[in-house]
Amino acid sequence: AICVPTSNGKRGNPVIWDARFFSEMTAVSGDVGARHLIGEYDDLVCEVEIGDGGVLVDIDTPQALHSVRATAS
Repeated sequence: AICVPTSNGKRGNPVIWDARFFSEMTAVSGDVGARHLIGEYDDLVCEVEIGDGGVLVDIDTPQALHSVRATAS
């Protein structure tokens, strides 16, 4: 299964992946992430409504982390 948190119907992070996807995920190159796998395996996706917009924040660089920390202070 692929577990995707949502907030008001929008998909967010972090996505929880079953180990069966790890080999495909390690083959991903560049800054595309594994989002395309969610589309390929849509029948295995379980969306979980969190109700907190924090799941929509994407922190994938040190700069993004710094920005979120500065906003939270």
